[in-house]
Amino acid sequence: MFKKILEQLVKTIKKPTTPDGSYRPSLFLMFVFATAIGLFGFQDRLGHNLSLIPFFAAMGFLGAWFLTSERYLKTNAKISIKINFILDEIFFLGPQTALIYLTGGFDSHLRLALYILAIISVASYYPQYLSLANIAVVSSINLFFYFFTGPTAHNLETLFFETMIIAFAGITLSKVMDEIKMRGLLIAQNAKLKTSFITTVSHQMRTPVSSIRWNLETLLDGGAGSLKNDQKEILQNSYTATKEIISRLNDLLMALDAGSGHVQMEQKEILLPEILDPLWSAFAKQCKLKKIKTEFSNPGTPPPIKVDPGKTSYVFQKILDNALAYTKPGGKITAAVAHAENKIRFEVSDTGVGIPEKDQPQIFNVFFRASNAARMLPDASGLGLYLAKYYTELEGGRIGFQSVEKRGSTFWVEFPTENI
Repeated sequence: MFKKILEQLVKTIKKPTTPDGSYRPSLFLMFVFATAIGLFGFQDRLGHNLSLIPFFAAMGFLGAWFLTSERYLKTNAKISIKINFILDEIFFLGPQTALIYLTGGFDSHLRLALYILAIISVASYYPQYLSLANIAVVSSINLFFYFFTGPTAHNLETLFFETMIIAFAGITLSKVMDEIKMRGLLIAQNAKLKTSFITTVSHQMRTPVSSIRWNLETLLDGGAGSLKNDQKEILQNSYTATKEIISRLNDLLMALDAGSGHVQMEQKEILLPEILDPLWSAFAKQCKLKKIKTEFSNPGTPPPIKVDPGKTSYVFQKILDNALAYTKPGGKITAAVAHAENKIRFEVSDTGVGIPEKDQPQIFNVFFRASNAARMLPDASGLGLYLAKYYTELEGGRIGFQSVEKRGSTFWVEFPTENI
């Protein structure tokens, strides 16, 4: 449990939490750290019996506010950005000001660091005009501590120097962040246009290619008269190539949907043989034509699983297709179904070319192909295993493999049965 919390915390810190690149969780943790150092470092001033309950309560409140405000702003929401800014100033600068006061006011060694932290936080999250407003607020707080402490020539020199630093850092950072946000928006727009273009072209290509396929089927079935053997062979090759084009267009469209998170799942309770039996029947015929031996082990009726039948069928089909494609004539492909410990497993082993060890960590990456596979079938897409992993994990399952180059591979898929 602790490990999962820690992993999620690291993931949150490393990645921006908003589309325009805000790192507020990281900044919040920096503030917590600075506050803790300030409190523990000034125990003599504050008293050794200092209670940490108010500290934890304040940090918990501030963290909850950051998460809530981001949620509202992400969903275009219910709080305007100006109101959100005002509340941020109160909830963030308030504890900072209190900490500066407790640790020495104008003489606090944390003062400038906390001001810079406030400037970074606002500049990374808000438009430029609000960043400039924040500079004015921070400068006013600094001016307050100057007069509160008692004006001196030395303090006046420090005040002037720090005000220059705050203004320069704030203005420069706000301009840089605005530029970064604009570039981020342009990159997102270009990516959207690119995806839209590919999707449109793929859809438009699929319609005429499907028409060609239907016409070829008609010719092969004798709908336009009998064919000579050499004519039938040419048409059969064209038909096979057309089916491959349609399959790749479908893979590309599905990969685009997966990348954008727009995949629709229709899960229902189903028995695995309902998906596997027709797939294996067709697969065994293809293996026979290629002179590859097959063996299928299915010990009894497995328990039902709750999956999307179409997506799960696609996963199994891609695993079988890869085994067939990369196993040479005379080889063997073995499939097995097993169920134990509230899960069901489908496994396919082959005596094919295997996967080089250096390529194995990337085998499920989009468009990636192992070096030996690319030499063997240079025109494949590299989308099948990426989509297989995506759909499997979307359904709550797991997918993996073991492989030794030149000796073969074993790919497996597991689905839980306790969610029925």
